Amino acid sequence: MIRVELTSLFAIQFMKQISIFMATHSNVEVSLIQDGSRKL
Repeated sequence: MIRVELTSLFAIQFMKQISIFMATHSNVEVSLIQDGSRKL
């Protein structure tokens, strides 16, 4: 099990790619973190 943490700001930009990735990699758990990095 691989765990990937993304900021919600990043996730919104790449929502389509992330959903495809999650569909093809069922052993990867993607969790969203609310506090986004200011550098984005």
